[in-house]
Parts: sequence; structure tokens; C-alpha cells
Amino acid sequence: MILKEVVYLRIYLSPQKNYAISVIIPLYNAEKYIAECLDSLLIQTFQDFEVIVVDDCSTDDSASIVKGYISKFNGRIKLTKTEKNLKHPGASRNIGLSLASGEYIQFLDADDFLLGSALETSYNAAIKYDADIVNTSSYYRLNSPNDVFVYKDGFSQNLEDKTELTVDNPNENFRRLFYGKGEGNFNSCWSKLFRRDFLIKNKIIFPNLSIAEDVIFVMKAYSHAKKFLRITTPLYFYRSYNSSITRTNTKSPKQISFWFSDFTNFVKVLHEIEDNNEVLLKNPAYCLPALKKFFSWCLLKTAETRKELDSEEIYKVLYSEFAKDSSDFTAMILSFLFGFINDEKNAQNYHTEIINKFQRYITAKIFVRINKKMDAETLQVLSVSDKEATLTKPEWWQREGTCHVIDSCTGNLDITAKAMIEGQVEIILSGPWVPNPEDKSKRLPYWIDYTVLTVNDKKIFDSFIPVWHDKPYVYSMNVNADEEIKIKVEWLPHNSDLFEQKAATTPQNDNIPKPATSQHKVTVSESKILKPLSKFDTARIDVKFVSKTSTGDFKIFSVSDEKAKVLKPGWYQKSGIGYVIQSLNGELTFRAKATAKGLIEFNLRGIEVRNSEDWTNRIAKRIPYWVDYTKLIVNGKTILDKLTPAWCDEPYRYNLNVNANEEVTVKIEWRPHRDGI
Repeated sequence: MILKEVVYLRIYLSPQKNYAISVIIPLYNAEKYIAECLDSLLIQTFQDFEVIVVDDCSTDDSASIVKGYISKFNGRIKLTKTEKNLKHPGASRNIGLSLASGEYIQFLDADDFLLGSALETSYNAAIKYDADIVNTSSYYRLNSPNDVFVYKDGFSQNLEDKTELTVDNPNENFRRLFYGKGEGNFNSCWSKLFRRDFLIKNKIIFPNLSIAEDVIFVMKAYSHAKKFLRITTPLYFYRSYNSSITRTNTKSPKQISFWFSDFTNFVKVLHEIEDNNEVLLKNPAYCLPALKKFFSWCLLKTAETRKELDSEEIYKVLYSEFAKDSSDFTAMILSFLFGFINDEKNAQNYHTEIINKFQRYITAKIFVRINKKMDAETLQVLSVSDKEATLTKPEWWQREGTCHVIDSCTGNLDITAKAMIEGQVEIILSGPWVPNPEDKSKRLPYWIDYTVLTVNDKKIFDSFIPVWHDKPYVYSMNVNADEEIKIKVEWLPHNSDLFEQKAATTPQNDNIPKPATSQHKVTVSESKILKPLSKFDTARIDVKFVSKTSTGDFKIFSVSDEKAKVLKPGWYQKSGIGYVIQSLNGELTFRAKATAKGLIEFNLRGIEVRNSEDWTNRIAKRIPYWVDYTKLIVNGKTILDKLTPAWCDEPYRYNLNVNANEEVTVKIEWRPHRDGI
């Protein structure tokens, strides 16, 4: 990114004829529209401008049409062609910026056009108010090929009446300019006039994204500008039914990887902007609408593909695409994908809501220690590859020697340590400390799977090693004084012993079934196709009808989540008619009806999960994997409207009396458990 900025800045400042405005047009296969676009420039009431057309290797007659206009512009049009197809308009616009000489920059898409007075209106306003950005908050939208607008040679306009000046205080105005009513298409670069020197000074160029590069460019521009100007009169004609320069891979399931890989890159670039911008650092909530807008767009573009795949298949596609990235971005994508980031009330803490939503399920806790007590420090940690890792020296761990504790959720970690004395070093691989809501002095067994441990280039293991805080993996080695120890660790969210278990049947007497994992050891490659987070966010809703007349039937005849499991286990039919519904959708609406008068019992639980060791030892104890129910509405009546933690053995219960043939509509909402963490 830095290298590109230097190159563009060098070309920005190259000597050439200067114009008031440089109009930059990225061009790709727009032969149907480019003539209309250029015609709208020829009739401008203001003619002190140049046109820079960047042809991104069009395969139609677009470039030839542009060549036919060169003489009409009397040398004020430049046509350049990329060496290879760059595949996104931001790259073409960057080339246009490098060739521009204008005092101001106007971006114009090849399938759009301008009102005849557009450049004059925007430029005069910019000069009058010395603005960095002139924003045309309204525009004409052409929704179909039959929409026609006959433009004339401009119209008169009183700037005093039609413009609004804002002298920027970013902390006060940034949010309004982006998301306020009447501000128009905030993420578009084409509805704005930018001062070129302002872009140069603040190194504002388009990021290397296939889509949503406008959002980053405009956010960065707005966060640096000192003067904004808003024009309420529409000056731009936007063609919404055609996108000549947006090229996407629509093949299923590659479509998912295409869109969500761009979403990951978008998030990374957005974080880079935040790290270097005081306004956004103080107001991280400003970024949340942009994230949600782009992610909603990704969901829209992958809607048909996602209908064809179940959750595990989607996870497989995403994991194969993003496993090379750090786990925080993987968790972010998954959390967005399954609909958990939807509460703008917590927007100020969106970093926690997005990145750390599942952190406790993928966080490694690594202890490195020498068990020899001395007055001086006996072990040092020289470097840790994860800059965001937490490195501590808990006082209670120093009683027998020197111990460092490293917490990281990146999925892989390189550690360099140094022993100051001769002795034995212990490397303890553990999981995060998660208190039990019932007894805070105890921990819940949230497992993770370590997959690689290499020490001083010696591979210690390369297979699944499931651990949790109280059952770690320990490796010991002898070291000499002043010896460096290089440690490489990799891990995954835990799924090596739980996912092949089917919905468990409550054991009767001593007839406890053996866990499926005793027959099959899951490999690392197999784990990548599983959805490791589902057990932490899956609701289990038990619904039982007990007839007061000992007759009648009870049926659930619609469930809003098409992927939900609706089971009718035999053990749940002893005193009535019972169903078990499992869903990880975050919300669920279902309808049911009984043919007789009776009582419906609702139990809102977490999914049933058993420790594989307990199952092997024929112990029928469940692990308390909690979910947080937030809403229960029955027949329009709100029963529950606050965060209520529940797990399989401690459900939230509600009973409802019903008459014969009475229909019951139930709505439930929940989210992954965070209470007490």
C-alpha cells in the first residue's frame, strides 16, 4: 500500500498542463453507454476540465468509441489502457489520479452521465467556500433501460440557496455526513468533487478491493477533510440497472469465497484507517454501519448459493478461504454470517462484538516456565509473533520459579524465550479460563484443539491434542544457561471429539451409549469441514403437550428456520407428545396446534454436549455449554425480554394452557453466551 502511494504521488506532481477539474472515467465494456457519458461532458457549461479515460482491457468496442471523441474535446481527453485487466474500478481510478492535473477531481462512471451544469456548479461552490470535498447529496437514478432524461445546456442556480457549508469538526460532523438524512450516497466517490492537493497530502487512494473500494476512499477522505460542502441539487445521473465495471465470480460455491474474501480485505483496510485516524479511534461506532452495509451486500450476492449449502458446507468454503488469515477475521466472518452482529445499541464496542464474540472458544493459553526458584528472573520471553497477544507473569505462578503466560486467538504463534539458568523448561498448552456461572471458583471445560507443537525445529506433535484449562498438554525439556528456545504452536476451535455425536438420548439405567469418537479419530483435515462454533450458539427448545383428557394429537406444523432440526425422540413421549427443536439461527418462530385441551411445556436450553472422557467411562454428565436467551413471545404476549442464560440441565421454563384446536405461535431469540465471561 505504501509503495503504491509513493508511486502515485510522484506522478501526481509531474509537470503537465493544469485544468480546474480532471474528470476520471474507469472503462470496462461500456460500449452501450460511454457515448452518452462523454456527450454529457461536451455540453458542460464549464469547459476548463480534462477527461482521463482508463480502459481496463475492455473486450467490446468501448475504446474505439472513446477514440472517436478525441477530436471533439480538442486535446482535453486522455485515453490510457492497462497492461492487464485489473478487475476493479478502484485500480483504474488510481491510474487516473496519477495522470490528473486538475485542481479538483470528479469521478464519473462510464455508464453514468452528468447534468449540463454539474461541473460549473460544483467547482464554483468549491472555490467560493475553499472546500476539500463538495458533496452532491442527491442524484437522479435510472432504474431501467426505459428511463430517459433529456438534459439541456444547464440551468441557473443560486449557490446561496442551494448549498450548505460545514466547517468540519470531525467528532461532531463525521457521523452526520456519513449517515445523516439527506446526505445521499455516502459511500460513492462519483457524487463528490475532491481537491487534488488534499488527496495527495493525506495519501488517499483506492484500496485493492474488487468491491466497496468507494467506502474506504470516501471514509478516509471525510475523516481528513477540513471543509465539507453539501449541494442539495441533483447533478449526477446514476444507472442502477447496469454495472459495466463490476465483474464478479458467480460460480457456486466460489461465489461465497469471492465475496467474503473481499469482505475480509475490506475489514483489514478499515482497521488500518482506524489505527491512523484520531476521529475513528475515538468513535469506532462510525465504522459499524459501513461494515454492516458491505456485509449485507455480500449476503445478498451469495443468497442463492447459500440456499444450496448447509451450514457445514458454508463453513467449509469459508474456512478453506480464510484459514490462512488470523482466527479473529475467521470468527468475525462467521459471526456476521450467522447473524449475531445486529445490535447497534452496542455499536461503540463493535470490536468486542465482532472480533471477540467467539474468542474464548479459539483462545490458546500457553505457559512457559522454569520450575526453579531464584532471586533473579530465570526465564525471559524475547518475542511473540502475535502483537495483540496478552503476555503476563501472574504472581501466583512465580512461587516455584519464573512463569510467563501468553493468551492469543490467532490460531498460530511463534515464541522465542531464553533460559537464564540451567534447568528444565515446561511448555504448557491450555485453553482460556472461563468461570462457571454456578460457581465462579470453578471453570467450564471449553476445549480447543492444538494441532502442531514444534520446539527448536523439532516437531513434538502434528495431530489433534484436545485440551482445556484444567487438562492441559505439558512438554518438558532440559536447557542450558543462556539457551534460546524457539516455540511454534498452532491450534483450532475444538471439534475433535464432539461433532460426530448425534442428538443424545437421555440414558436409562446404566445403558449409556458409547461416544462416536471412540470409534473414529477426527483428523485435522476433517475438522476444517466441520462447524466448530455451533455448539456454543445452538438453541435447544423442548416443547411438550400434556393432554388433560389423555387423548388428542399435537403437531408443530411450521418452523421459520429451514435448517432447524425438529426431532420427536422416543424418550420424550412418555407423559405426552414432545418435540426437540435445534437451531443456530439466533431467532426462531414456530407454530403448533393441539387437537385437545391441555398444557404445553416450553424448556429453553443449550445444546446437549457430553465430555468424551465421561462417555468413555460411562458417566452421563453433560458439559454446561450456555446460550443466552433474550426474548420469548407466545401468541403476541412477551414472556421473556431480558438476557437469560440457560444450558441443557438448567433451562428456562414456561407453561401455557391451551384449548382444543387452538393455534400457538412462538417467537424465540438468543445469542451465544457471554454473561460472566
